[in-house]
Amino acid sequence: MYEIATGRRAYAKMRQADLLRSKLAHETKDMLEFPPGCCPQSYIDLASSCWAVPSQRPCMDQRALHPVGGAIK
Repeated sequence: MYEIATGRRAYAKMRQADLLRSKLAHETKDMLEFPPGCCPQSYIDLASSCWAVPSQRPCMDQRALHPVGGAIK
């Protein structure tokens, strides 16, 4: 979702080994920031909720009830 909204590769400046270590330690959630105005806040909120641990991620039924509003610029 980050790459679609920003046109940038996620974690592009990290070495693969460092990224893997960070992901295994669940430290990557706050490492990506969406540039201001790149997409609706609801899109950012959805992307952020998908970065949670698997048991806390939204399921498709939840997303169908609360779709992302607005168009991506």
